[in-house]
Amino acid sequence: MKILKNSDIFIFTPKEPEGHPWVIVEALAAGLPIISADQGAITESVHNKVNGFIVDPINITQITSRLQYLIDNEAERIIMANQSREIYLKYFTQKIMVDKLKTVFETVINKH
Repeated sequence: MKILKNSDIFIFTPKEPEGHPWVIVEALAAGLPIISADQGAITESVHNKVNGFIVDPINITQITSRLQYLIDNEAERIIMANQSREIYLKYFTQKIMVDKLKTVFETVINKH
């Protein structure tokens, strides 16, 4: 988390399915704009042009273009960083995650 907190931008562009990578949640918690790919459930937390960019993971030109945009546009980078933090606070804090898991477990247990 120390490395993330000392960063300005987070890039994670997997080429293969990823589910919902924990590293994305950590980047949200650190309040970073995120450049990532549409793999698995990543787009549930990285919203294109809201808190980062969704890119084609094999399109290096697109990735570098989005990175350069964030480097050159501090105000937009800060807005996206704040949006990431808000998404984290709304959906991914420890309490929220535990409550969601508890609900899932209770639902499964009560059905049997």
